[in-house]
Amino acid sequence: DPAVNDADHWATAEVLAATVQKLGDYDLVLAGRQSVDWDMGVVGSTVAEILGIPIVTIAKQIDYAGDKVTVERVLLDGFETVEAPTPCVVTVSNELGEPRYPQLRQIMQAAKKEVKAWTLADLGISAPQNRVNIEALYVPDTSVETEVIEGETAQEKAATLAQRLSDAKLI
Repeated sequence: DPAVNDADHWATAEVLAATVQKLGDYDLVLAGRQSVDWDMGVVGSTVAEILGIPIVTIAKQIDYAGDKVTVERVLLDGFETVEAPTPCVVTVSNELGEPRYPQLRQIMQAAKKEVKAWTLADLGISAPQNRVNIEALYVPDTSVETEVIEGETAQEKAATLAQRLSDAKLI
């Protein structure tokens, strides 16, 4: 729907949650780790919040067993295995499996299938309002100026530092 072309993460999640609800009975909602637009990585979590269901993030492996999922998650320093009741949302990492490429016959069959497209009205919602207002987008200056404080003793250096901080009205 063109009304959500410039949607922020919250508005996007509202539309996706309404879509999940329209689909009806569900056990597992899969979402990507993050998007390529603003790279915030919060749409999946926001969908779970709106639906009022658990979320497991950055999955490397998912085992589905009807009333629960067992998920191996990616951490900064390794992995952890967690369980969550269904229905739930699981965001997946790029470590989750290799893509299966379809055979030519499957591609031809898929080309003949109708793609469902719903408007916001079909979902029973109006255009959600963005909750994020971007005032400016820029790359911050990361250069750092350093200065070595000279002195014969630690006390001299500390006194010089204190004087400079006081002169700069920082203390």
